[in-house]
Amino acid sequence: MKLKVWASYIFFIFTIIVVATVLSEKTVVLTAENAGIRAFYKEQQQIDAVFIGPSSAYTVFLPPIAYNKYGITSAMYSISGMVTEQYIYAAKEVMKYQTPKVLFIVADGIKPLQNRPPSKDNVVALRPISIVKPSINKIKMIRALKKEMSFNNIEILEYYFPIIRFHSRWKNIQRNSYLSNSNPHKGAVIDFEEFYKRKYTYKDKQWEASQIGGYKKQRNPNLYIKDLIDFVRAERKNTKEELEILKYVNDIEDLFFYASTLKNTKVIIIATPSLKYEEYFDRIQYIFHTAKKYGLDSFYMRDCEGLNIDSNNDFLDEYHLNFFGAYKATDYLSNLLVTEYGLKDKRNDSKYNSWDEEYIYYRYEIKRRYNIDVETGELINSETNN
Repeated sequence: MKLKVWASYIFFIFTIIVVATVLSEKTVVLTAENAGIRAFYKEQQQIDAVFIGPSSAYTVFLPPIAYNKYGITSAMYSISGMVTEQYIYAAKEVMKYQTPKVLFIVADGIKPLQNRPPSKDNVVALRPISIVKPSINKIKMIRALKKEMSFNNIEILEYYFPIIRFHSRWKNIQRNSYLSNSNPHKGAVIDFEEFYKRKYTYKDKQWEASQIGGYKKQRNPNLYIKDLIDFVRAERKNTKEELEILKYVNDIEDLFFYASTLKNTKVIIIATPSLKYEEYFDRIQYIFHTAKKYGLDSFYMRDCEGLNIDSNNDFLDEYHLNFFGAYKATDYLSNLLVTEYGLKDKRNDSKYNSWDEEYIYYRYEIKRRYNIDVETGELINSETNN
């Protein structure tokens, strides 16, 4: 008798979990943060290039533009505020569903000692993770975030089941309620007005003048880790911080070792343009140095000749490109993928007609909403719109 009772309890709990999982996907609104991940999972055809990384990943590349101009299919597997430990699980998740020709690892989020104060209102990282398919990988991603944000076991439940956070929408769930939010449009960032309209002007002209045209003198990248350990000791912090730095080193090594084992995928480590270059020069150099040990290509995009990012017009803020910067970066990276890595043009392949259709939609929406011509990457009648 007791066995039947326990079986009923287990069945009830299992049913609740299944229902919560299904409803959770319906209660998370499509946003810039999760559009790329939704598009990745929905894509039925081969994806040529996938970007994994933090928010700067989805503000550096525009999949519809890359397809229209070069015939390249791409996806943004981007989690805002992605922490170092999450990278390897994101990479494994990508390889579980696709075998891209090129995998870009956006190194901007690979940082040591990232601990931020816990905040139950911080949903930046919740939205993308909620779209990740249920798996051991997802559990590990959430555990890494739990540690980073110092969430307790109750607070972290909403990362597994977003419906807990969005409970006020339960009563409004009806058939087809969320169809308008369900199409990720190949990862295109559409509902993000600032991305298309804002042109951030960096105000520290003294730093800008000193950095553009000549960066800090490069030194031995391994000194970066020594300096971090010396710093925590000087601050009289305990050995916990030292162990975190050593774990950071191991996480990078594990990620790049895994990347080096991918036989049919070329892995490239990149750092996206930033107006705060001096803040992480040494860190990026260390990451690139480690990547080289594993035979991986790497480059900092601001060093790329011909990219021509304008510090006064092409940034959303100090760390992210706006549409105009992303348009240039997309063109540059797409051309690189075709000329250096041999990606093929799929525009005449009927299997990829959905990409043509989504580009037409994207072009229409960006013109209608933001008065931008995505064919040229410029404002329409710019002289009268400035």
